[in-house]
Amino acid sequence: MSLVVSACSDSHPRPVTAVPSPTAAIADSDQFGAIVEGAREVYGIGRGGERTSQNPENLPFRRYRCKVRCPASVASGSVDPIQVLVPLLQVGDRLISAPYNTRAGDIVIDLFGKGSFTAVRQVRSSAGSQHQFLIVSVNGRVRSRLELGVGTPQIVTSADRSQALVFTTDMNGRAGAFLVDVRRHRTHVQQLPGEWQSGCIEGDSTVLVGVESATVYRDGIEVAQAAVSEPAGCEISSRSFSLVTLKTENEASTTAIRTFDFTGEILWESQFHGLANVSTHPRSDLLLTAVGGKLRLWNHDGEVEASMDGVVDADLLGREVVILLEKGDVLWRPTTALLR
Repeated sequence: MSLVVSACSDSHPRPVTAVPSPTAAIADSDQFGAIVEGAREVYGIGRGGERTSQNPENLPFRRYRCKVRCPASVASGSVDPIQVLVPLLQVGDRLISAPYNTRAGDIVIDLFGKGSFTAVRQVRSSAGSQHQFLIVSVNGRVRSRLELGVGTPQIVTSADRSQALVFTTDMNGRAGAFLVDVRRHRTHVQQLPGEWQSGCIEGDSTVLVGVESATVYRDGIEVAQAAVSEPAGCEISSRSFSLVTLKTENEASTTAIRTFDFTGEILWESQFHGLANVSTHPRSDLLLTAVGGKLRLWNHDGEVEASMDGVVDADLLGREVVILLEKGDVLWRPTTALLR
């Protein structure tokens, strides 16, 4: 859930009222605002205190991402043909058609770079079968059109959204991945060999997670591997990467974290009750967890440097943490203040 890189002041902004809900979560955030998903409503929260509804017409959206700066956002729905939606852009209290080179039925599933996005487009062939294509567009111009298999692609972006990993499943059920790079005013799309289920990317470091191992690449060259015993998500910090496994068995949920350096050597591991939000940032060597009403900041050695109670969810934005409290307030706090 980490997003825009930014420096921040040492002042403590006043709390911003969000959506009081025990099931609320931060859908996206940056130094300008946040999008909060409550049990019944979704709101955009500006750092100065302004609040706007993100879904006033109660459309069946399932993903919210900030456009350029929060809380302006793009909301996307299902690619189910029964629920085909035009991508919508939130501007203040108004929902308007997204100003992209899209058409009815395109579903914007993520944004990266300025004016860049990916969308899923469904096309019916003369034989009546459905084909899905991943559309990569930069500033309204389609730069790539990739044929997909079934299901909605899963996308992981870098903190500055200049790079993305797109995970897909083909018609035979095989997992695959694409790399999308829009850095330095160019667009590069590459299919990655192998069957990958998840991963993470920051700068020249990429971690791809398969069924049995996670592979570390630096500048496109494989440099290390780490064993994987079960499906895991991935987070990259300045000096390490973490594999995160969320499990629910017999109504009991656990989160397991294993953190490695970029040679594949394990640094520390921890497991605790509940499904945690885990957040890192490429300009920080801290790892944030928010679970069970408690925020914790872990250092490079797996020690808890700071903790805070009464927290529903949180994002690590480098030098700053965005915090959603149980009572519904949203705070922006420098990490230095939490570590004191």
